[in-house]
Amino acid sequence: MRSIKSLIIAAAMLFSVAAFAQNEQMVITTGSTKGIYNPLGQDLVNICGLQGSVRVIESGGSLDNHEKIWARPPQATAGIFQYDFALYMRERDQRWQRSMSVVARLHDEYLQIIALNQTIKQGGWNIPGFGNVGGSSKILQSFSDLKGQTVYAWGGSYYSANVLSDKFNLGLNVVDLSGAAPDGKGGYHKVEKGASPEKVAAMLIAKGEGMAIIAVGGPNLSWVTEANGFGKQWKLLTVSNDNQAKVGGTYGLGKTNYLNLSGGQVQTLTVPALLMTRTYQSPERVRPIAAVQHCIRDKYVTLRDEGDPTWTVIDPKQAFNFESNFPMFQAPAAAK
Repeated sequence: MRSIKSLIIAAAMLFSVAAFAQNEQMVITTGSTKGIYNPLGQDLVNICGLQGSVRVIESGGSLDNHEKIWARPPQATAGIFQYDFALYMRERDQRWQRSMSVVARLHDEYLQIIALNQTIKQGGWNIPGFGNVGGSSKILQSFSDLKGQTVYAWGGSYYSANVLSDKFNLGLNVVDLSGAAPDGKGGYHKVEKGASPEKVAAMLIAKGEGMAIIAVGGPNLSWVTEANGFGKQWKLLTVSNDNQAKVGGTYGLGKTNYLNLSGGQVQTLTVPALLMTRTYQSPERVRPIAAVQHCIRDKYVTLRDEGDPTWTVIDPKQAFNFESNFPMFQAPAAAK
């Protein structure tokens, strides 16, 4: 029985790969349907009239997109990535150095540091049975206030948190909640697909087992709602101009706000989202990539007027004039 089942699974995989090649598809791996990446991808198919040659799939974001593109066999040919995540992978994975290019720069994403509206102890001594003795209390206001603390992140944001911790000399203990949850013994174990990392993080922070959530995404993340427990007891932490100056080649400055949180609007870092593709030479792979790129250039007004609202903050001039560590995709003449 097991061997028959294995043969069925193998046959299904072979059929899937064959269909991928036969249809000459570009498969774009994006993000959650509740986020920004997926709606943008769907617009590229539907508004650009690329049904049949381009397909969009849902994913967990930058890290998941990386895994899908480099899977064996590949599950996607292109994906949407945070620029800081792409740089992180380029430094550590030769495939990113040799075989990834930018189809278009899209929107800016926002670093969002979500913490309880509380004071923390600085200095002093930890004495068993008495807690922290001496030192001083400080209200959490800025990213720098988290120095030496435990924070939670998942997906591409986990890499952002680690990079910024190093750049700002914060020494953060960044706990990855990508498919993980506390096991009740001070450790973490895998949980079923569909688990909610933001709820796990909020529970741990409320128990005093961490200080903040670090997330990178659109200016208003869909899960930061009162229904998920994020009310006025939570706030956004700010990022200083001095810190931004340390990472100015990758990150810009922006402002974001949630009406359901306390503290009001804060200054934070922004990082571009990029539509990127593996480098291909065969015309059947290059043509749909070129078609997507041409649509963003030639039908931008239609995308802005009929597509997801995020298109209104995408600068068509910057989309193809983005200076980065990656080459811009250019279709060979024979494939156009």
